[in-house]
Amino acid sequence: MNIQIEIVTTDNVLLYDIMGSRKPHSGMTMDIVPDVTLRLDQYILNEVIGFPIIFTLLIGDRTTMSIVSAWLYDKLNGRATKLQIGQTHVQIDKEEITRLLNEKINRSTKQ
Repeated sequence: MNIQIEIVTTDNVLLYDIMGSRKPHSGMTMDIVPDVTLRLDQYILNEVIGFPIIFTLLIGDRTTMSIVSAWLYDKLNGRATKLQIGQTHVQIDKEEITRLLNEKINRSTKQ
């Protein structure tokens, strides 16, 4: 399953911290936990509007969303100004991120 995540930040090093690289590029991936990969799809470095970053979470079958949510929250808390998961804007709150990711996964498994 794939879930798109969009982040807007004014922190010009957040992307480097998330990807663990000083030279991130579109298509670059990193494993958050076994069975969950984060792929960098697009980013724009613009100090006027902030730094929009678009990722895709590639989620396998046996994933605990609470671990992924905690990782995402720890990376974004106090550093991102906007978080969108799929088409839904969400507050940067660990429980809210977990709820929304679980909802997206449950919805996709019912289809």
